[in-house]
Amino acid sequence: MSEKQIDIEGYRTTYLEGGEASNSDPILFLHGWTTSTAPYRESLKFLCQRYRAIAPDLPGFGKCTHPKCAPDSASYVNCIVSFLQALNIQKAHVIGHSGGGSIAVAKR
Repeated sequence: MSEKQIDIEGYRTTYLEGGEASNSDPILFLHGWTTSTAPYRESLKFLCQRYRAIAPDLPGFGKCTHPKCAPDSASYVNCIVSFLQALNIQKAHVIGHSGGGSIAVAKR
């Protein structure tokens, strides 16, 4: 997995990306509150053996700056949608842990 950075709508996030592009849509992993993608590296490496996996630090956590645009879960969803658009990802399988799960199941 490689660590990358991207600027999105007033904030910068760091994300992990790895694995081979396949016929399947990539896996988007969203970590829980008060943490970052760092504790999940081993699990993400396992996913990368068969899938393309992408794991951003959510706004305000890890190596991501805290934008003024993310005061609630719906705003976090919008941040993730902007992240996916910036990477030109149309569809993804989403895995969310803890607070990342609440973002994963939220409707936009």
